[in-house]
Formats: sequence, C-alpha cells, structure tokens
Amino acid sequence: MQGHVAYRQLVLSEKDIEKLRLPLVAPINDLIGQLRPKEGDEPYVPYLFERYQPLGGRQGILGDAQKRVVQTAFLDAALGATKGQLSEHVAPYLARLKFAPDGIVDVPDFTALAAWSLLESVRRLRLELRTCPTCKGKWLASPEDLSRYCQRLAPGQVSKDCRTLDYEKRLAGDVAYSAYRREYKRLTEAQRRGSLDIKELMRWREQNGPAQWLPFDEWKEEQHG
Repeated sequence: MQGHVAYRQLVLSEKDIEKLRLPLVAPINDLIGQLRPKEGDEPYVPYLFERYQPLGGRQGILGDAQKRVVQTAFLDAALGATKGQLSEHVAPYLARLKFAPDGIVDVPDFTALAAWSLLESVRRLRLELRTCPTCKGKWLASPEDLSRYCQRLAPGQVSKDCRTLDYEKRLAGDVAYSAYRREYKRLTEAQRRGSLDIKELMRWREQNGPAQWLPFDEWKEEQHG
C-alpha cells in the first residue's frame, strides 16, 4: 500500500485508487487505544480489522500491534511526541517503511502505519496527550482540537466514536441520557446472562443513541413489523 500526506491527512492508495484517508494522528491513537480499559463485549479489535482492511487480508493486518509490549512502546512514544521527540522504540517499525524521492511511502502493515502517523504528527503538529472521559484511553491531539473526547470506537458500540456519543449525550440532556443508559445496561446484562443474542444487542446499539432511541422490545417489534 502506498501513502502520502495531504492537508494533515494520511492518504493510502493502491494502483492509484484511494483506499483510506485518515487524520495524521488516527493510526497512532487507534494503536494505543488497545490499552484502554476493556468492557466485557469490547469490539475494539474487530473495529481495527475493519478500519484497516485496505492494508490487506484479515490475517496479519494488525500483526505485532496486538502485542502489549508494542502498544506500551507506542504509548511511551506518544508521550515523547508531546515534547517534539521521536522515541527510539518506534525505530524498528519506521524501518519497515520505504520512502521514495517523490514523497510516496510504501506502508506494509498497521504497526508501520502507526509509526509513520507518529512521525508525521511530530513533524507537523504541536501535540498533547489526553485521556478520553468516555473510554479512559490516552490519545494524541493538537491544541487546536478543543474536544476532550477521542474519535475512536466508543466502548460497547458498533460504529459510534466517543466524541459522537458525547455530542448525543449533550443533545439528549441528562434525564434522557440516564434513561438510555438504564436500557443499555439492562440489555448488556441480558446478553451476558445468555438471554439476548449479541448480534441483536449490537444492532440495537448501532440504531439507537442517547438523542433518539426506543426500548429494545419496541425496537424489535418495529424490526419485525
């Protein structure tokens, strides 16, 4: 997969066809997001497989990025990046990249992509390491980004990121959000007991949010109506 930088974004292409376009900090944040506290039905790794599918077949996309020692090394490197430094611990992954004189970079896997993400972020942005209030995970941000919430998949969600959930919560108001969370927790517990299929739970989560939702029974009736 070949990549280049455009307007503070990493653009990945194959045979001149664009396959993936991400903010500079997205791959490094996605990688260290694996260190955040996990929920019982945490779908984060499948989310990474799906998001970075253009890098190749399902086998080997994430590779050693799934190892805790690698994740910890990148988190340490993210902290160094806030001081404008590039950690020696990411050097082996930068070595996997091939840089051409025309600015095109050959990117073989997700860990190499995260290393490139870190390199370009340090070169082009002032960085801060923040803790997302929703997923409790660390993430790199530019001071220009005023949000406290990251843009990684939110815990227990199918497609919504932490920032979107925060927006929906504020839009719904405290009372409506509390009601949504009660139903959310009730369904999660039902799934853990085995009385609710995980696929149905995920579909409900995907189609319902704090700002607009139906109790599960009503939602299910509409689905089969």
